[in-house]
Amino acid sequence: MNDLIRLKEFKIMTISSLEKLLPDKTPELAETENTCFTNEVFNYQIAYYSDNLLMLQDCRWEIVSDIVSFIKIRPVKLIPCTTPVFEDADDYYLVKKPALIPELLVEENAFHPGCKIWQSLFVTIKGDLPVGKHEIIVKLKDETGNELGSCTYNLTVLDGVLPETELKYTRWFHYDSLSSYYGVDVFSDDYMTIMSNYIKNAVAHGINMLYVPLFTSPTNTRIGRERLTVQLIDVTYENGVYSFDFSRLKEFLRLLLDLGVRYFEFSHLYTQWGAAAAPKIIVKENGQIIKKFGWDTPALGKEYKKFISSFLPALIDFLKENGYNENMCFFHISDEPSENTLEHYLEINRFIKPMLGPYKVMDALSDFDFYKIGAVDIPVVTTDHIKPFIDAGVEEMMVYYCCSQGHSGLSNSFIAMPLFRTRVLGIQLYTVDSKGLLQWGYNYYNSALSEEFIDPFFVTDACGNFQSGDSFIVYPDKNGKPLDSIRHEVLFDALQDYAALKLLEKKIGRDNVLGFIYGFGVKPNFSDYPKNAGWLIEFRKELNDLIVD
Repeated sequence: MNDLIRLKEFKIMTISSLEKLLPDKTPELAETENTCFTNEVFNYQIAYYSDNLLMLQDCRWEIVSDIVSFIKIRPVKLIPCTTPVFEDADDYYLVKKPALIPELLVEENAFHPGCKIWQSLFVTIKGDLPVGKHEIIVKLKDETGNELGSCTYNLTVLDGVLPETELKYTRWFHYDSLSSYYGVDVFSDDYMTIMSNYIKNAVAHGINMLYVPLFTSPTNTRIGRERLTVQLIDVTYENGVYSFDFSRLKEFLRLLLDLGVRYFEFSHLYTQWGAAAAPKIIVKENGQIIKKFGWDTPALGKEYKKFISSFLPALIDFLKENGYNENMCFFHISDEPSENTLEHYLEINRFIKPMLGPYKVMDALSDFDFYKIGAVDIPVVTTDHIKPFIDAGVEEMMVYYCCSQGHSGLSNSFIAMPLFRTRVLGIQLYTVDSKGLLQWGYNYYNSALSEEFIDPFFVTDACGNFQSGDSFIVYPDKNGKPLDSIRHEVLFDALQDYAALKLLEKKIGRDNVLGFIYGFGVKPNFSDYPKNAGWLIEFRKELNDLIVD
């Protein structure tokens, strides 16, 4: 192991990607070597500390390695974490009071050491990596070219390929946020370029299912209010008859396929938390563009039932004609229905299900009764309510977490959480045999209930309503591309852990893989695992050894 190197007034060392290096804390996860597979994305960090009172500007790095073309370095920036926790928080957080947390990865080729604080550079190795041991030397230099310090990391690329994931992974894509932040009209040429950049990023981080806005999403909307219109279906109503133009949807789905998306979840057909009303739907009626449906439209009212009875059969015909089968496309009724809306939700399900045919309904929920009585085909279950679903052997179960899962050691991706709590998710998904993961915020740049637009670089908690980081995992760069967070990278590491477990399963069988996992103190739920990063690092090393042994 490298000891802490001190050169003049500068300290430098290599550390694990699992460390969120707080500015006033000495690094704890020193790491100088590791292994990965040829198609794996591998990350580590370079920690540095300067006690030089003189301002160091435009410092640079130089990489010396036979795999230099595969290496990318990004400075890690601090982001305000204004709502670290809720009242029910457990003890496994980095901070519980507002603080600046290392979070944002910036696309810059220079870094700026502060005085008497620890900072880091995030090193990513990605590509069709050559098998063998590779030495990576990184030299840090000041603006005049004088060397401040250097560090060495050894990465051994193993002869093996991680399989493509079997999981469905969606983080809801918020189309209105891109329009608001960049000041471009929804579906304009500039908008589509920006949107494509974000979707490419999502796919590169394992997101293979995308939320498709048939109509404006009714999620995260205060009753009586509305979000910016984002509607792919052109609807006309004339002489008492609805007609639908699917041209934009056709182009949209083709684009998503070209960008690497494999699954589509269509926007909710009814409002959130109980399906009381219709979503906002814009219709051309008698030559006028009007908002025909919305909060004042009862979900089971005559007019909306007439609309749905026309729309769903037409949509299903379109999907079948264009090759989008029931293994690719999924429908939502209402997000997070509660126990007291069960009968109403079930009535809606009975109404629409015959029209869907083989296509399935998936919804985020907590109550096992929704699944038990057949109200939903694919339950997307909160991680703290999953036990009855596991006990019942539900096969098509997916899981999700949000602001309510910040207690009892549950894995999540809040900014204030240590990264081991984010990365353990991949192992947990394997142990419970989940078929996928849903989280509601890839790029939600609004306050809660969408009452105002926010700047995510300064407001990370939806104006104090969610734990910081719950509502987005990427940041908007000025050039129309997203900037990653450390959390985003580590979540992809979690998916790679899952893929490695599936690779080992082919060799020794699922039962033996589970035995290996349980030997580290992990249980088949989302709370019980060692609450530190050390075991995770060792776990992945041993997992790799078992695969290549």
